[in-house]
Formats: sequence, structure tokens, C-alpha cells
Amino acid sequence: MSKRFRLDFSTAYGQLILLVFLPISALALTGGFLVLSDTSRAARTIQKSTADSLLVTFQPVAAAMQTSLLKIDQGLRGHSKMSAREVATLQSNVKFALQNAVNNRHLQGMAIVNEQNQVLVSFGDLTQQPKALLPFSSSNSPTEASLNQIDLLSQLNTQDNHLFSRSNSTLYGQKLALVHTGATASTMPPLWLVVNIDNEPLQVARYQVMLALAITGLFTILLLLLTTNVYARRWIAPIYEMRLHLQRTNANNLYKPMTIDSSGEINQLQQDLVKTLRRLHKSFQELKNHAEQTEDDLRLAFDEMEMQNISIRNARDAAVSASQTKSAFLANISHELRTPLNSIDGFINLLSRHGGLTAEQDLYVQTIRKSSAHLLALVNDVLDFSKIESGKLVLDSHEFDLYASIYDVVDMLSPLAAEKDLRLAVFFYDDVPHYLVGDALRTKQVLTNLVNNAIKFTDDGEVIVRVSLDDNSDDLIYIGVQDTGRGISPEHQKVLFQSFSQGDPSITRQYGGTGLGLVISKQLTYLMGGNIGFYDNATEQAADNSAVHKVKGTTFWFTLPMSVSNQEQQRLLTHNPIWQARSSRVPKLPPKPPPRSIFWCGLTTLPACRYSRGHCARCLSPSPRQAPWQACWSPSKKQATTGIG
Repeated sequence: MSKRFRLDFSTAYGQLILLVFLPISALALTGGFLVLSDTSRAARTIQKSTADSLLVTFQPVAAAMQTSLLKIDQGLRGHSKMSAREVATLQSNVKFALQNAVNNRHLQGMAIVNEQNQVLVSFGDLTQQPKALLPFSSSNSPTEASLNQIDLLSQLNTQDNHLFSRSNSTLYGQKLALVHTGATASTMPPLWLVVNIDNEPLQVARYQVMLALAITGLFTILLLLLTTNVYARRWIAPIYEMRLHLQRTNANNLYKPMTIDSSGEINQLQQDLVKTLRRLHKSFQELKNHAEQTEDDLRLAFDEMEMQNISIRNARDAAVSASQTKSAFLANISHELRTPLNSIDGFINLLSRHGGLTAEQDLYVQTIRKSSAHLLALVNDVLDFSKIESGKLVLDSHEFDLYASIYDVVDMLSPLAAEKDLRLAVFFYDDVPHYLVGDALRTKQVLTNLVNNAIKFTDDGEVIVRVSLDDNSDDLIYIGVQDTGRGISPEHQKVLFQSFSQGDPSITRQYGGTGLGLVISKQLTYLMGGNIGFYDNATEQAADNSAVHKVKGTTFWFTLPMSVSNQEQQRLLTHNPIWQARSSRVPKLPPKPPPRSIFWCGLTTLPACRYSRGHCARCLSPSPRQAPWQACWSPSKKQATTGIG
């Protein structure tokens, strides 16, 4: 299907047609119409002048033949006794006189008529069909003919002698100016002279004008076409060729010149466009060279990175292999060391139980027992550390008694605290479940490390173990170990929980240790799903203005996920909290009570009693008449249910 032509006036050709062709065509048509109208009007005026001259020429001839015309009129009217032959003879004489009076080639006919539309004399076209040539002779009814006759007479009485125009001729009429004599003055009828003028001069003039206009139009069209050709060759064709050149332009032929024949401003535009394309080609070549250089540099960098990755991979494989070898060596050597150490510890215990040793021998035995126990603890730490690093440490999840596990650790380490005259206490809050599901051995190991460190680095004061629900989440159990030692400086806090490091390296020889305890505790806590950390007591209490007793030292804490066992659920169903007891004597203790406030609480039901802080010593030492206390409450977020010191 061919594409339909659509003229777009936004293009050069469209604007040329809109601004040149259409105005010139409109002006040419308007001028031609005006010229044709003026020419037709002038020709009609000339024809009317000819008709007037003919009518004026016929007037004296008709006046000279007035008597014959009157006789002919009376004969036609039937007012005389003239025969038709006599009337015809008179008509021939008058006709002959009129024909000889004028010789004009544009005169096609002439007739003299009376007021009854009777033709007295006629020759030419009016002789053949006089009634068809008159404007009122073709009427069908007498009334219409009378009206046409009146209209004709009114036209002939005016200055305009034009009656009507036919296809090839035009009728003009004028009233005859007859001389009125005495005898015939009253009976002289009005007569009219009608001439038929040929329209050939009008048509010839019109054809000449139209021919002149056609020739002028052709010359105008030729001139416009010539102008369009010059305009197209100078402006449109170069622009079109430049468009085609730009459409064929790509990255590989930007440097090629434009072979376009142009001049003037178009040539300047062409030169500027060629220069722009060459600059673009130069920039493109520079960019291409830069991209190739960058690609080469990037390829070299990738090769170097690949070599480095290979080196790093080999180093990592070597490190992993060395670490595995080290872990295997530590595991094997630790196992080999623990076997003789267990034998030494067993025989030392047998020797100390056998008795019969002197004081000096007993001192030697105790020294050997402590040394072997210390060495066995170091070997166990190294073995656990190697298992954690190799990822072979597996937790044993089972049901255990958290309450009993806490006190087992405290009971085991209480002799160490007693040797340094330290007070060791436990706060186990009532809302903490006793029976959980987890790894009891690893929980006791983490707590043992923290309590052992607290006792080791505390010279005087106390060590308190607090077991409660976490303040931020009730799904975690918080276990904190607070001591009154020298604390940890800010610069030494950064190296905590790192392998083979201690808070203050200067005291390593004084207190001993390998620096693996906190690292092992941290890894075990993470494996159990908890977290571990520490804070300085002085810094923490500085933000708490309500604290009464300022405590120095550090508090290490860790959290464990609270997975309650079935046994704990049964215990909660049968356990009556102490705040629901109807009769209980509950002493009120100050916040963060001193170690002497830690005591055993009885479980007997007694009347409730409340004591203020000033009566703390009195409430801790009831009279013999009073039963033991059921519980001890302090005004904190949690309620302490029991204590040991």
C-alpha cells in the first residue's frame, strides 16, 4: 500500500508553497478576475455605444418614413382599407430605406414595433423570428405579455436602451421620435425601434484577455519553478545531503569529508559541521586509546590481584593446616598430660587421706596437690581452647538444676575465698526458674572462670554472684559476678576477651594464668546463645545517684537463654511465692545490702513483720521467741529469696 502524500508546512518545501506559491496564486487569480471583469465591462460599453449610434442613425430614416410607418401600423391594426399586398409593399420600401441607411457588420437585425407588440418593419435575425427575439413575445398568457410589454416600455423610456442579452447577441431599443402633424397628432401611435447587436466583439475581447492571463500565468509558473529550482539547489538540496551524510555517519567514518555542492551560509554550515565531526573523531580516538590503556591496566591489576589471591589462598591454607596441626597437637599433648596428672592427683589424695604424716610432710603433700590441680586446670583450658578453635566442641543439652549448679561452683571456690579472707555470697532472685534445659557443665565452667578471676584479683572485700532475669529481656537469665578488686583501666579493657592476654600484663607473674579463661567463656557463652561482658562498678554507680554504698571493682556478667524444663513447670504450679504468704515476717533491707546481710532463711510460716534500715542488725538476729525468717526482701527490682555467706 503506497504511502499517502501529506503536505507538511514545517518543511522547506511546505514553507515555500505557503509563503510564495499561495500568495502569488491568490494575487494572480484576483488580478485575472478584475482584468476580465473590467474588459467585459469595457466591451459592453463599446457595444452599447455602437447600438446607440445605430439607433441614432435609424431615427431620421424612420422619421422620414413616418407616413409609411403609420399606414403600415393602421393596416396591421385593421384601421385602414389597405390590402395585405399594399402593406407588404410599404414594408419593403421602409425596409429597403433602413437597410441602406447603415452598414455595420455587428448589426444582426432591426425591427420597428408598436405598443401592441406588432412588428411593423424588420430585417436580419428579427425578420426570421421577431417574436422570439422580443422580451415580451414569448409569453403564454395575455396578462403576462401585458406585464412584459409594460416592463419593456418602461426600459425604453429610460436612458438605458439595453433590453436583454442572448447567448450570441444583445437587444437594444429606443422610442421613435415621430413628428406630430395637425391631422394625425391625435391618432399617432407610439413606435419603438429595436436593434440586435452581435456579441462577437465581447467574446473576442474576453478570449483575448483570458489568453493573455493564461500566458501570464504560465510565465509566472515558469518563473516560480525556476525560483524553486534555484532555492532547492542552493538551500534544500545541500541540507538534505547533509542529513543523509549524518545518517550514514558512524564511529568509523567520522573523518570522511562531505562532498556536497553548496554556497553561502550553507557552505559555512557544512564546513563547521565537518570540523565538528573531525573534533569528535579526534576525541573518540583519544577516548578509545584511553579505554584500551585502562583495559590493559585493569587486566594487569586483575592479574596481580589473582596472584595475590593465590598467595593469600596458599597462606590461608597453610595457616589453616598449621592451626589444625596445632589444635591436634594441643589436643593430643593435653590428653597425654592429663593422664599422668590425674594419677598424681589421685595418689596425692590417697596419701593425704592415709594420715600418719608429719606437719612438714603434710605441707609438702598439699603443695603438690595444689600444683597438680593448677596444672590440670591449665591443661583443661588449652584443650577446650583447641576444641573451640577447631569447631569440634559440642554442647550437651539436658535438664539441670541452675540453683544447684550455682551453689556447686560457690561451694567449690569458697575455700579459695576463705584463704584470702574474702566474703563470697550469692543472690538468687525468686523469679528465676530453677530447672532449665541446657549444658550444665559449660555453664558451671563459665561461672567458675568468672568467680575464680574475681577471687584471684580481689585482695580484700567481697565477691557477690547475682542470678536474675535480664532487665532488657525476660527470655534471658542474667548471671553477674561483682568483686571489690582494683578494677581494670580503660587501656587494659580493650585487650580483654583476647587469646593469651590479661587486663594488666604486669601482674601475670603475681597471679599466674594463661589468659584463656575469658576467651573460652566468651566462646562458650556464644555457643549457648547468650552474651558476655563487663562494666566498672565506680562508673556504673556514678550514673546511679540513688546508690548508698559505693562499691569499687568490676562486674563480669553473662546471659543464657531461658529454656524452662518440665520439672520447672511442675514446680511453679506447686510453689507459693513468699509475697502470697498470709503470715510472714519479712525484714526490709537497704538497696545492695552489705555481705553481713546474707543469711539463711527458714521456711516456716510466721507473722509478717517489717523493719526499717536502722533495725537491720535486729532483724537479722531474731530473739529466741521468734521463729526463723521466712524470706528477706530488699527494695530493688527483684526479690532476693535466699543467701549464703
